[in-house]
Amino acid sequence: ILCALTVPMGNSVVSYVEENHKDKTKIFMAKYYCVRLHTLFGAALAAGMVAARMFARKQLPYAVIL
Repeated sequence: ILCALTVPMGNSVVSYVEENHKDKTKIFMAKYYCVRLHTLFGAALAAGMVAARMFARKQLPYAVIL
């Protein structure tokens, strides 16, 4: 659910690249927008994993090494 919140930023990156695909200086700036998107997505993914672990009703059994 949290990763779905990054979709608007992804759409803005895609539309920016589509509008400015002929201007090399503007496309160069798209790299920074993509890094921001990647960071935001990673943070949302990590927060979702932490939240899932905290709200899990059933604890998973520990792995047994033979």
